[in-house]
Amino acid sequence: MQELSLLIGGEAGQGVESSGHMLGLNFARAGLNVFAMNEFASQIRGGHNFHKVRVSNEEVHGHLDNVNMILALNKETVDRHVGDLVEGGVVIYDADAGVEEGEYRDDVKFLAVPLKKTALDMGGKEIMQNTTGIGTVFALLDFELEIFEKILEEKFSEKGERIVKLNKEILKAGYDFAKENFDGEFPVRLNSTDKEFMFLNGNDAICLGALKSGCKFVAEYPMTPSSSILHIMASYAYDYGIVVKHTEDEIAAVNMLTGAAFAGVRCMTGTSGGGFSLMTEGCGVAGNAELPIVIVNVQRPGPSTGLPTRTEQSDLRQVMHASQGDYPRMVVAPGDADECFYEAFRAFNLADKYQLPVFILSDKYLGEAAKTVAKFNEEGLAIDRGKLVSEVGEDYKRFAMSDDGVSPRVLPGTPGGRHLASSYEHNEKGFHTEEPEERSAMMEKRMKKMEGLLAELEAPKLIGAEDADATLVTWGSSKETCISAVKKLARNGVTANILQIKYMVPFHKKEIGEILARAKKKINVEMNYSGQLAGLIKQETGMDMDGSVLKYSGRPFTGLEIANKVKELL
Repeated sequence: MQELSLLIGGEAGQGVESSGHMLGLNFARAGLNVFAMNEFASQIRGGHNFHKVRVSNEEVHGHLDNVNMILALNKETVDRHVGDLVEGGVVIYDADAGVEEGEYRDDVKFLAVPLKKTALDMGGKEIMQNTTGIGTVFALLDFELEIFEKILEEKFSEKGERIVKLNKEILKAGYDFAKENFDGEFPVRLNSTDKEFMFLNGNDAICLGALKSGCKFVAEYPMTPSSSILHIMASYAYDYGIVVKHTEDEIAAVNMLTGAAFAGVRCMTGTSGGGFSLMTEGCGVAGNAELPIVIVNVQRPGPSTGLPTRTEQSDLRQVMHASQGDYPRMVVAPGDADECFYEAFRAFNLADKYQLPVFILSDKYLGEAAKTVAKFNEEGLAIDRGKLVSEVGEDYKRFAMSDDGVSPRVLPGTPGGRHLASSYEHNEKGFHTEEPEERSAMMEKRMKKMEGLLAELEAPKLIGAEDADATLVTWGSSKETCISAVKKLARNGVTANILQIKYMVPFHKKEIGEILARAKKKINVEMNYSGQLAGLIKQETGMDMDGSVLKYSGRPFTGLEIANKVKELL
C-alpha cells in the first residue's frame, strides 16, 4: 500500500496538535502528498483532541472517514476511534493506559508500547510520550528518522541542545522498541520522492498573499479559528516592515483599518462570525467613505459563541449584508490553499482599485487543515493601487463623479487635496449633504463600481466532464471534499462534476445560470443548515436545486459522506 491514514488522539495538553503537524511536515519534506486536519475541544486542558494525517504518492483532497493506524495517547482515543479503523488496521497505545484488547475488535491489531515509561526512564517528561509514539510509527512504516530529527531541531532549538538531544533519543527508543517487537506488523510502506512541496493551511496562505501584496498594517483581536493570522503576520512584522496591533476588541480593529486605509496603507484584519458582527458598522463606514480594507472571516458554527473550535459555512449571508444600507463590496470564498494565496493577493489590488471593502470568507477546516501544495507562481503578481494620484488641481473633488464610479484618491498631506472620510452622506467634495439629488447621484456613483468589478472577475467553470449525471454546486472548503466525492462516485459508475462558486458579491448570475440550465441534476453541497448558497443562486437566477447535501454538526464533510448522499439523491 502506498497511502497512509493516521489518527493521533489524546487530551488537550498532550501534544496532539504538534505531533500531527510535525508528522505531516515530515512526509511533506519527504516529497509525499499530505492532508492533515485537527479537531480539538474549546478548552486548554482535557477534552478529546485528535489529528488526522493522510499521506499518499498521489494528490489528496481532504481527510478520510476511516484510518489504518491510530496512535492513542490515552484510553479514550481507543474507545472513541477503534471503530474508525479499517480491517487489519493497527492501534498503538500506551502499555499502562488500561486498554483491555479483548473489549474491542478482533479484526485489528493492538500494539502495546511503553510510551510514557520510555520517555520518563530516559529523563524526559510525560508529554514526551508522543515522541515515543512517533518513533513507533516510523518503525512500522520502515521510514527513515533523519527528516523528523531535523524538524525536532527546528522546533526545540530555542529550548537548548539538551532538549533536542533528549527528544531524538526518545524518538529512536520508540523506533527500536517497535522494530524489535512488531517488525512486519503493518503493510503500508511510504517511500520518499524528489518532489518539493510547501506544507501550509489556508490561514498561512492568506498571510503569504497579504505579504506579497504589500500589506503593511494588521489590526486584530484574536478569535478562533482566525487567530493564527495575527500570529503569522506578527512573526513577519520585523522583516517586512508591518505594524501589527493586538487590539482591545474587533470594533477597534476595523476602525484602525479605516484609519490606515485613509492614510494610504494596505491593511487587513482576521476574525470569525462573532467578531465580524462587531465590525459591521466599521464596514459601512469603509463603504461610504470609499476606503480599501480587507477582512478575513474564518467561519465557525454559530449563533452566538456556538462551537468555537469547529467548522461551518454559515456566515455567507451575514457578510453579504454586513452593515445597514447599500454599499459596494466584494465577497470572495477561496476553496483551497492555492486560492487563498492568489485571492488574498488580488483582494488588496481590487480593494485599492475600486476603493471598497473586500471580505475573504474562509472556515475552520480550510483555515487550519494543512496540505502539500506546489510553490506559488509569483509571475505577473503586480501591485495595482488604482486611482491613487500624487498631484491634483485646485478643484480636486475626492468623490468626483466618474464613468466607472471610482474617483481619484490622494493621501493626506498632498497639496490641493481634500482629505475627508465621513460616515455621513456627502457631495463630491466630501461635505455632508441631505439633498435628494446629491444623495441619489452619490449612491449610483458608488454602486457603479460593481459593474467594472464583476467584469474583472473570472466567471466560474465546471470542474470535470460537461455531460455528467450530477453537478455538485459548492463553495469554500467543500470544494476539496467534493473533488474526493467525484472520484468515489466514479468508482461506483456515477459521473459527477463540480460548480465551485468563488465570487459571491458581485455574482456571475448569467454564467452560473447557463451552466446550471445544462445540468442533469443540480445538488447543493455546503456546511450550513439553510443552504445559503442555494438561496443566493435562487435569488440571482431563479433556479432551484434538485437536492441538497448539508452538514451543520461542526465537523467537515468527507468525500465518502458526500458521495453516499449524492447516490441517494440520484
